[in-house]
Amino acid sequence: MNKSIKYGTGGALLFGTGNALLNAINQMDSNEEFDWHRFFMAFAKGAVVGGAAGFTFGAFRDKKMTKILEKTEGISGYLNHKLRACRDESAKDTLDKANHLREQLHKKFGNQLAEYPTLHGSAIKGLSIEGSDVDVQVAFKQNTGTIANVYEMVNDFCAEEYKDNSLTAVRSQKHSVGLSFKIANKDQRIDIVPLRQVNNGTGDTYLFVGNNSFFGSPTYKKTNPKKQLAAFQFTIKQKKIIKLLKAWKVENRISIKSIHLEYLVDKAFKSNKMPSDIDKCLLEVIKFIGNNITTLRFVDPGNSNNIISNTLTNLQKVNIRDYCFEMLDNIYKDERNIMDYFATKT
Repeated sequence: MNKSIKYGTGGALLFGTGNALLNAINQMDSNEEFDWHRFFMAFAKGAVVGGAAGFTFGAFRDKKMTKILEKTEGISGYLNHKLRACRDESAKDTLDKANHLREQLHKKFGNQLAEYPTLHGSAIKGLSIEGSDVDVQVAFKQNTGTIANVYEMVNDFCAEEYKDNSLTAVRSQKHSVGLSFKIANKDQRIDIVPLRQVNNGTGDTYLFVGNNSFFGSPTYKKTNPKKQLAAFQFTIKQKKIIKLLKAWKVENRISIKSIHLEYLVDKAFKSNKMPSDIDKCLLEVIKFIGNNITTLRFVDPGNSNNIISNTLTNLQKVNIRDYCFEMLDNIYKDERNIMDYFATKT
């Protein structure tokens, strides 16, 4: 009786109030004295109709959710089904395309590069879900020129020289050049990230930072991709939790960087003994996020001056905290409500 009560109550209030307002407007348009009995009767009639409609729809939703859980064999089974549903079926084809791009970039800039172009991000961390980008980092030697010049060279190559029948668009982005492809009838994106070494051999590089404002000018920041990759070593369970949270943030429009989520999951597992069941583990991580997102400070492993946690405002952190607690409260009331936050087709 979860959705039936919720929707029944909501329908009663909505229809009751609406019908009462219509009655009030009609009475005020007439020359008769306002009849409060008619007003309250209008509210009652609307509430009965709206409550019945909401209860019926809610009961249908309750029944459907119960059937889904029976089909997936409980909440853990449902979440594992969600993981399969958000798996990127085009990942191999997209990686093949990225490897071809790496080859072409090396052929074009070989003598200027510090190393062969590398894959980076969720693709090689084992954290990609459907819609995840593939990042190709192109690190140039220190004596190549400014990072702005390096960015322009890569941008010009992608826009003017690189040819591929499946390429649909090339975009200049804040840190990268975005290439869109039609792969297996899906739109897939590969981001080319130009870098320039700070000192040859240290791993420190400069990353281009574009500015789209009319009076703004591009700048750069220091980073170290190798340190970023080495910062976290996730277990299979942790990877599952991160993938679920990445899908959660997209579907529920949660404004947080994926690397910030990875950090929070890492801290949650280090701070608590996690349950073995994936559903209980997920809820413990969400509780940890709610309890700590406003206070935990996350420093970029590749640049101590770059505070990842500061990419969220205090208000955004508070909103995420409140959303986590509201979500947990709804799920604790009825475990079926987890489907409201992790939707999937079954």
